[in-house]
Amino acid sequence: MSEKDISQSSIIRQGLSSPFWQIICKGIDDNIKAIEKETEDERMDELPAEEYKIMMEVLKMKKRYLLKLKDYPGFLLENSKQPVQTTPNYDPYNTASDFIDNK
Repeated sequence: MSEKDISQSSIIRQGLSSPFWQIICKGIDDNIKAIEKETEDERMDELPAEEYKIMMEVLKMKKRYLLKLKDYPGFLLENSKQPVQTTPNYDPYNTASDFIDNK
């Protein structure tokens, strides 16, 4: 079987079960735990209110990004199953085919 015969989704599935991806996921999980510890840190309570709010938002966004990164292969698999969407025609004027098709 040549490389051209292997579909994109099967490559992603193989990658998901590989030890490499397991190591990546462990690293992502470790970073998520570190972010959660940082949000619970007592030093965060000592920050001024505005700085506390900004830091908490930054940490939430980091965590959200890491979760999306971990789920990215699943996202790729879902998108590979969906048919390619054609862009709708937003032209407000009718074409000849519009009149022919509506008979």
